[in-house]
Amino acid sequence: VIARIEVTVTDEQIRQMEQTLELSEKNLAQIKQGVMIQRPVVHSGGGGASSAEIENAKNKLDQMNRLYEMGAVSGIQRDEAAAQYQAVLSRGGGSSSVTYESSYQPPNEEAVRRAEIQVNQARMALEQAKTSSSATEITAPVDGVVYLNGIETGSEIKAGDVVAFVGNDNDIWVEAYLNPNESDYAVLGQLAYFFVDRKKYEGTIVEVISPEVDGESQDSNTANSEAGYTSPYPSGKIVVKIAIPREAKDGIHFGNNVDLRLSK
Repeated sequence: VIARIEVTVTDEQIRQMEQTLELSEKNLAQIKQGVMIQRPVVHSGGGGASSAEIENAKNKLDQMNRLYEMGAVSGIQRDEAAAQYQAVLSRGGGSSSVTYESSYQPPNEEAVRRAEIQVNQARMALEQAKTSSSATEITAPVDGVVYLNGIETGSEIKAGDVVAFVGNDNDIWVEAYLNPNESDYAVLGQLAYFFVDRKKYEGTIVEVISPEVDGESQDSNTANSEAGYTSPYPSGKIVVKIAIPREAKDGIHFGNNVDLRLSK
């Protein structure tokens, strides 16, 4: 065990998320069913409002019904248009009568898409919360030594965060970071000298990683951030890796600082 975590998601929060997901799924199912719309049909027996007034009120009601299905107006606004239509029909004391005919309104594609997004978001939030609530200890995936902590005690973490760097002392190297104008010192196969506890060792440069240019660095950082990965190397630096001789490995461990000497 390399870390112990305190769960911040409570059982009550999980129950609320389950209810949110259930309501979102019911809302999606209801939207996919479409709706039945009742449209008034006027049977005029003479007198009352003019046919032009009735037609205008009916057109407004039809428009409000369409906007309501799109989610652009509220049910109250639609009902007001229906009431105005009824008022026009009854104005003037004519002998008009009204009947209603039902028609099926298919689901709106945009409304379905928005409801599906809400369901997916609710499901992902619930799954992440359940994962967080079940994890209380973090164990090392391999045998080795914790040589660098990825988080501070008391900090908040989420899935994908690096907690610690674990390594094996049998496979280590010296790593140095140079400025671009110091590239003459970074030559593959060149000898390098370093000191640990005032003891001198000799190694060989086995790998040189060039710094990324600004455009590539920005694109790479964006892609890595989306993938949940952060580069361990300083931005804009030349990375030089130096192999450690066998006789030096007993005195060098992960995380040690060394005094490195490079020459052109």
